Amino acid sequence: ATTKVSADGTQTRSYPQGRMFAHAVGYAVNGKAGLENQENFSLLRSHEFFLKRIADDISDKKAQGDTVVTTLDAQIQQVAYKSLGNYQGAVIVMEPDTGKIIAMVSKPDYDPNTVKKDWSSLTAEGSTVLYNRATQGKYAPGSTLKPLTAIAALESGATTVREKIYDSGKWTYPGYSASYTYCWKRSGHGSLNVRGAIMNSCNYFFAEMGYRMGMETLRKYYADFGLGSPTGIEIGDAAGLLP
Repeated sequence: ATTKVSADGTQTRSYPQGRMFAHAVGYAVNGKAGLENQENFSLLRSHEFFLKRIADDISDKKAQGDTVVTTLDAQIQQVAYKSLGNYQGAVIVMEPDTGKIIAMVSKPDYDPNTVKKDWSSLTAEGSTVLYNRATQGKYAPGSTLKPLTAIAALESGATTVREKIYDSGKWTYPGYSASYTYCWKRSGHGSLNVRGAIMNSCNYFFAEMGYRMGMETLRKYYADFGLGSPTGIEIGDAAGLLP
């Protein structure tokens, strides 16, 4: 994002990459969003030598704001953007050992260069274009929850590394024959310990662990991993939900 200054002094924010970085970088007209909002102070504040700033003030010259450098990788962002295609959804690429965001894509998207012109349609009833699904969406975590459940089961004593459980392909809630869940492998995985259950993403095993621990124990361990709380990412996000 840069600022273009016309001959008459009018300043306009410009987004060379257009839609590709829309939700991450954001916009700065009709309000602000994304990094444009979060880093606004730095973008406007100059850390140039104080005598130059005084001279700029005296001559009524616009001060040069600071440069903000992100962790986003343009090439990976482009791959993520193209891969998502016309689907609605989000793509996040993170550096595991630091948590740095390497790519962040949300669709449907918009052109930040035309936000002012398109504002009525962008904010029309039912429109979710400005909604950053990567940071504001709430989605069922699916099998990514299984390693957390495994840790909870081992630490709480619900299972041991050596214990093996037989996966028949269909786990039934004890005492309720009408309440059951299938393993993704309908024929079952046979006997598995916790290591094998993680390797095979075994639904049966983790349904059993959930039953043994109960919701309150699960809730405690999930909360320890930050589920149910905002992540603290700079551009703002929605807290997860633990119903």
